[in-house]
Amino acid sequence: IGADLYLLTRQEIETQLSVPTGQVTAALPKPTRLSIHVWSDFHETQERLIPVKVLDHFIAMDVLPGAMPEHPMALLTLRGQAWVTPAAASTDDVPPVPYQGSGQSMPARTYRLAPGSLTGGALRVLMARHVPLPATTSSSSSRTLAVILATDPLSPTAEHAFYLVESHASAPNVFNDLDHLPTPFLGGGVTGGLGSIHGEDVTVSPCGRRMAWTDTNGRICVVTLPLYQAQNETSTTTATSVEYQTLPTENERGEPMVGLEGTLSWSPGGRYLAIQHLAANKFDIISIADCGDPTAVDIVLGRVVQATPSRFNSRYPYWGTARADDALQSWKQKLDTLQTATEDDDDSAKSKKEASSGATTLYFLSDRDVQSDVSSPWGTRGPFPHFSDLPVGRFSGGGAMEVLGETMAVLDKQVEEALKEKAESLKDTKNETGSDGSDATEAKDAKEEDDEEDSKFPKDLEIEFGPQKDLAFARRAYRIANVPKKRYIAILSQTADGSFALVGKGSSGVEIDIFAAQDYPSDKFDATSISASTVVAFDVSTDRDYVSLIRSDGSIQVVPNKISSIMSACRDPDVGVTNADEIALSVWPALEYKQMYNDAWRMLRDYFYDVEMHQVDWQAIHERYLPLVERCRKREDLDDILAQMAAELSALHVFVYGGEYNSPFSDDSKLTDAHTPASLGATLQRNIEWKGYVVKEIALRDPDFNLLEDQSVYSPLSDQALRPSGQKGLQAGDVIVGVNGESVFRVPDIHMLLRGRAGRSVRLEVLRLSSGETKSDSSDETPTKATPEPVLVVPIKQEAASDLRYNAWEWKTREKAKSLAKDAGFDLAYIHLRSMGQEDMDQFARSYFEDYDKQAMILDMRHNRGGNIDSWISSFLERKAWYFFQGRVKSKGVDLDWNQQFAFRGHVVVLIDEKTSSDGEGISRAISELGLGVLIGKRTWGGGIWLSSDNRLVDGGIATAPEDGVYNDKFGWGMGIEAEGIKPDIEVDNNPRSVYEGTDAQLERAIEKLKQWLEEEPVEEPSPPAKKPDKSLQNENCLA
Repeated sequence: IGADLYLLTRQEIETQLSVPTGQVTAALPKPTRLSIHVWSDFHETQERLIPVKVLDHFIAMDVLPGAMPEHPMALLTLRGQAWVTPAAASTDDVPPVPYQGSGQSMPARTYRLAPGSLTGGALRVLMARHVPLPATTSSSSSRTLAVILATDPLSPTAEHAFYLVESHASAPNVFNDLDHLPTPFLGGGVTGGLGSIHGEDVTVSPCGRRMAWTDTNGRICVVTLPLYQAQNETSTTTATSVEYQTLPTENERGEPMVGLEGTLSWSPGGRYLAIQHLAANKFDIISIADCGDPTAVDIVLGRVVQATPSRFNSRYPYWGTARADDALQSWKQKLDTLQTATEDDDDSAKSKKEASSGATTLYFLSDRDVQSDVSSPWGTRGPFPHFSDLPVGRFSGGGAMEVLGETMAVLDKQVEEALKEKAESLKDTKNETGSDGSDATEAKDAKEEDDEEDSKFPKDLEIEFGPQKDLAFARRAYRIANVPKKRYIAILSQTADGSFALVGKGSSGVEIDIFAAQDYPSDKFDATSISASTVVAFDVSTDRDYVSLIRSDGSIQVVPNKISSIMSACRDPDVGVTNADEIALSVWPALEYKQMYNDAWRMLRDYFYDVEMHQVDWQAIHERYLPLVERCRKREDLDDILAQMAAELSALHVFVYGGEYNSPFSDDSKLTDAHTPASLGATLQRNIEWKGYVVKEIALRDPDFNLLEDQSVYSPLSDQALRPSGQKGLQAGDVIVGVNGESVFRVPDIHMLLRGRAGRSVRLEVLRLSSGETKSDSSDETPTKATPEPVLVVPIKQEAASDLRYNAWEWKTREKAKSLAKDAGFDLAYIHLRSMGQEDMDQFARSYFEDYDKQAMILDMRHNRGGNIDSWISSFLERKAWYFFQGRVKSKGVDLDWNQQFAFRGHVVVLIDEKTSSDGEGISRAISELGLGVLIGKRTWGGGIWLSSDNRLVDGGIATAPEDGVYNDKFGWGMGIEAEGIKPDIEVDNNPRSVYEGTDAQLERAIEKLKQWLEEEPVEEPSPPAKKPDKSLQNENCLA
């Protein structure tokens, strides 16, 4: 209601009314205020329960050990919250029996780690990772830890912070009270110090001792994790006991190490960090950083060695073991066990040795096999050499293991000797101490107690890197034999037996390729490719014990990291499914609005290309708009505030959009479709005389390219759409008087009768005044009577109708341009690009190669919405014809024309207007500055800072941060585009009324300019020499 409610009796009302207007009297009774609160007034400020939609809300996943090994728990990061839910990972589990209230078959519990039930929205969890604990012989230990990266709710600017929390089922939620929050062990507080971290790059080592991450400043950071963060500690200040290290900005060979793109991968023992990063020449390479002894609290950085050359891409580093290493390790374990263990502690020794094993090999994918799938650049459309992304090729190999024969023989002999020594030792022990050997046992236990800590963790072998600033180490890499050629996109996992699971792209989509290792000493694999076309994401757990798959239907599978389990999960989508779809996220809008405001402000600070924020006092801007956030009553209010705040930067590529807005249809697609009017793909005008809607124009697209992107969309009223069904298309002038038996004049608008009808048949009653034979009472051209005729049509969606109208405008403008050019006496190429993306590359190719040999070109960039293909287009226009071909048969269609092939030799005019934006401005500026053409039209939009739109808020909304400034010597920053727009060489404005009536002054001026240009500088193909060379022996002038 928006006002307070008061109780007034009839007598009080009459008394009030009896007082003359403007007169104030103290005798009037004071009304009684009613204590009524109308909650529905501000329903969008109440708690929201958001059912999880995995494909929309999923951020990351890890796996925790459960109470039983066959029942692990999935640690999920979902829309800014961290949850734990059970996963039936055993591949032979039967479907769970529904709980029936008898206390039997009780379902495993799903619980929330962060935030709490009353703090939902106050903080944003960006990543939750499992922290593996040391190997233990105790089977009763159920303690698990997780590291959480979140925005600190006590920080005024939502600074990033790391928390270490208990994650097992009996642990309390420590984020449920804003007055008693845990202290982050790193970051948070007022100053933060961490900047904006890339949550997806947060990586915990398999041993659980170390963590690494990257941030928006390009830093690569590493830290030794504290063992435990006390849960009863409550402080609003940042803990200072943990310090992190930033890796050098270059590796030993001087290649930049910037953590903006790439992958981080810890070795099992936490000593080495493999880093995928861009080299100076833009190839992905891998470097290895030696972070020192992981048992030490402080990280002591050693060498940062380049592990792959910068001559090709190397990606997805994965620490594992080689077959030879596995065999040697197995024999050494047997030998070590025989030398150190007694009969009573075989199990503990085995456990210790298994825990101490580490990686010996770094695997990665490489595209060093540079093989173009284009045999020649000559031919239709001038095919560019294209290099397929094939990170792993087909390699030869086999039989190399025999070189280890001598080593194996030596180990075998040592095992025999150890067995003899053990037998003698046991005999001597019994003789000296009695039958139980208690003294020897106690001495051995004391020794093992000293080494217990070291034995709990995997131990990395020390890497011999070789000479510094040398690629000798990188060139020790070798190819894996028996891996078939394919487009692999990731290494999913390596199992304990040395087998591999790779993710590849097949003809039907994603495929999981299993390479099961054969028994030693064979180095071959049994390859199996399993179609997994519905898999949209995949990962391996931090401890590498589990593999997770996410399906296109939103289901999440968790299975043990075993070949048989992975194969079962790929083949059966019901294996190992979690309960993620049963989760509902609790969010308090007032808390989340404040968090999103602070988050947006901080990300603009940390993502914006200028660290000085265009000299704006950014902290003061935060304080200026913060009070308005408390007044937000719906998500759209927050957008208004974010737009005002971001606008202070005066950068054109700042947009505010997206997010979860309240929908009257509650995101119900069926309900939305039922309320959305369909379109007939035509311009209609209500007509009282005929009591119907007159067809003014039917949108017609390019008839030669009627099937684009596998879709054919015509106006439902066109002849192309109706002719295949034996009907005749409508024409301008026909009248629609009925829809599905109802008069169109019975409703306010014809589209009321078309709601929810997109893609469904509709019966129209049509007066064919133009497209059919109509009886009339007089000889006048306009009939006075007509009989309705039924026509069955299938309306289209509004989006398709909008696209159809745009295509129709393109087609009409193209035909008009060519007609005007023909009347002016020259041939014209016309190309219009509505954006600068993949589809627009297709459009450019469709239009360019058709008319590359014309005398002139109009590149119509009006209304262009931008993208990133300007360099590709300018590379075509920069081609120059520098010699010509002529064969035996002189025919333009047979000859190769000229070299460089398909170079455009004519004059170019670019049409621009106030809606030419972003990369549309980029190509316009390029053509002007490279001397390729003339600009005609109006000053452009003015967006010259590039962006990636990756600083998303928790609900998917964004206040975009322009991230990449552009400059050159002439214009400086912004290229004369940013906040200025490009001024055309010839300024021409299109009057809206004239455009509506069919006049295009800008197009006409372009034709006029090209005609004048051609008169001054004709574009003619040079004539070949009159006579071909005389190479006969009688030619006295021959220089041969």
